Amino acid sequence: MAKEIQFEVDIELLKASIARQVDRTDRNRFRDKSRTTIVTVMTAIGGAMTSTLIGLSKFVPAYENVLQAIALVTGGLMAVVVAWDRLFDHRKLWIISSKGNRRFLELSEDILHAEETDTLTSDLAKAFYLEYKDALQSMNEDWDRLRTTSRN
Repeated sequence: MAKEIQFEVDIELLKASIARQVDRTDRNRFRDKSRTTIVTVMTAIGGAMTSTLIGLSKFVPAYENVLQAIALVTGGLMAVVVAWDRLFDHRKLWIISSKGNRRFLELSEDILHAEETDTLTSDLAKAFYLEYKDALQSMNEDWDRLRTTSRN
């Protein structure tokens, strides 16, 4: 039989911790969404430019070598952008931050509701704290899984 750990929750400290996590996950979410957008747009532009330059090189023989060289550079830069995103996987980081942000916002709303309706008990505060810890743990596990999973 597991021994139950007794503790008291400082609800003001918990609310401050949740607010910090909301701010942190919101910043991370915005950053990773922006980087995902940049990678997507840069890849599309790079692909379109490379194809266009190769096509133009056939119709403008005087500049064929120059256009093909520019197409090579464009293709190389596109490979760097794709490799950078492959390394960090900004889309998945964006999803992890978004899920965490929603959980922290919901928890904050639940605490506010309990306070406003005068139903905040010690047991409910403990439940809120455990939910907070679970949200943190879930985000950490998602991040660890992302960083340790082979992406071949």
